[in-house]
Amino acid sequence: MLAGVNDFEGPIAGVRIASDEAGNFIFDPTFEELEKSHLDLTVAGTAETITMVESQGHEVDNDLMIRAFEFCTQNYRGIVPRTKTICSGISEKFMNFQKWNFRLQKKIPNSSR
Repeated sequence: MLAGVNDFEGPIAGVRIASDEAGNFIFDPTFEELEKSHLDLTVAGTAETITMVESQGHEVDNDLMIRAFEFCTQNYRGIVPRTKTICSGISEKFMNFQKWNFRLQKKIPNSSR
C-alpha cells in the first residue's frame, strides 16, 4: 500500500509472541510453541502508538502482560522505520511506472482507462 499511495500516513507493523510458564517470551512462535504457551499476544501499531491488540492466555498476571506489551512494542517499532526505508525506494519507481504506463496507453488506439 505504501508503494502506490503518496498520502498514506505511514506503515504499521505487528508482532506475535508467546510466553512459556516461566515467563520467557518467544518471538514469532510456531504452532507447537503456541499450544504449550501460557500467553499468546499479537500487537500492531505505528511508530507512535499501539493500534491493535489480540491476546489469549491462562491466568496471566499484570506484570507479565506489561512486560509482554513492552517486548512487542520494542520489536514492532524496530520494523516500522525499515518498512519506510524499503517503500521509499519502491514508491518512486512505482509512480514512475504508472506515469509511463499512462503515456503508453494514450498512444494505443481504442484503449480505455
